Amino acid sequence: MSCFVRKLSSIKKKHLPLAGGKAANLGEMIQGGLPVPEGFVILTRAYQVFIQENGLQEEIDRLRQDAASLQAEELERAAQRIRHRINQSTVPDRILCEIDRAYRELGAGVVAVRSSAIDEDLPGASFAGQYSTYLNVSGGEDLKAHVRRCWASLWNYRALSYRLRQGVDGEDPAHGIVVQRMINAEKSGILFTANPVNGRRDRMLLNASWGLGEAIVGGEVTPDEWLICRDSGRVLRETIAEKKLMTVQRVDGVGECPVPGEKQQASALSGGEISRLHQLGTEVQRLFGSPQDIEWVFCDSKLYLVQARPITSLYPLPRGTQQRDDLRVYVNFSLASQGMHEPLTPMGESIFLKTFVAPARLFNRHIVDERDLWWTKEICGGWRASEVACSST
Repeated sequence: MSCFVRKLSSIKKKHLPLAGGKAANLGEMIQGGLPVPEGFVILTRAYQVFIQENGLQEEIDRLRQDAASLQAEELERAAQRIRHRINQSTVPDRILCEIDRAYRELGAGVVAVRSSAIDEDLPGASFAGQYSTYLNVSGGEDLKAHVRRCWASLWNYRALSYRLRQGVDGEDPAHGIVVQRMINAEKSGILFTANPVNGRRDRMLLNASWGLGEAIVGGEVTPDEWLICRDSGRVLRETIAEKKLMTVQRVDGVGECPVPGEKQQASALSGGEISRLHQLGTEVQRLFGSPQDIEWVFCDSKLYLVQARPITSLYPLPRGTQQRDDLRVYVNFSLASQGMHEPLTPMGESIFLKTFVAPARLFNRHIVDERDLWWTKEICGGWRASEVACSST
């Protein structure tokens, strides 16, 4: 039985401490029948054994203990030393044997190597773009080198700072790694199953461009964009951009090249492909029970999902809201004053509610006390009032 590697198809959400957030989400999608490229996971215990046997734990513990008190430049230098030592250290043979066997079973071809930290792709902290992903990795030696680079990315300055801000560095972080069959995408993009721009849960936001998705993620190209009605799948707004660059596979990895002239102003997706993405986006959201940020690719007319994570930028909806089909806009009263930097206390909430009663009676004489103020809800310690808006998009 493998101690350090498992097939991606065997991973579930409960395996997050063993496989990391990205692997747990991908495994759930595979078991849910969604089209995810096959692969395997190098478990977090492989990282832990690697750190221990190379004598790196003491320096890591010292960095984590001192991180909050270090200046930015000092923190970066300390993290850089750890990354350098990880990249120069030897992976134990018993770990390499399992990686080699899993790689051969996958076909020993071109793969994508993706970091999968245990604190990554969670509802409260996405770590999007903080850890490393490597595409077009080919051959056993190349794979081993990129495994170490993924482990090292746990200690890059951006990820370390983000962990400190999110308050998730209390326990020793660990790192899984997803190795998947590489899909040479003809077109790719991102589907948000709720609109992250304005928070509307009844809209999906889809973007797409030619080639691999790195040009979109890196902001090198402005993608095509569609606003889609979540319930019906109807396209409400379409914006076709001029797409001059795309990311493609190369012998030494990936790189950018010009988009052929006839494709630069052509739509990257057909109507049927948009419908298929809407359908799969709906299934992914239903699977995870919350709005998702989904990365996808098309190759030979086949759609693959290569990542899904919660949209962490959405403000929570209030509980107990009356079930109404019309559009509701929530106004955050706790942000009405720039001097209010913390959530309201229960006493503060009570005072706010009582001050609403008298003005509300001017419009509705049946209001007796704060229990009648159905349009106020508590969300994350901040009171919000809701009202009906007329916008259709």
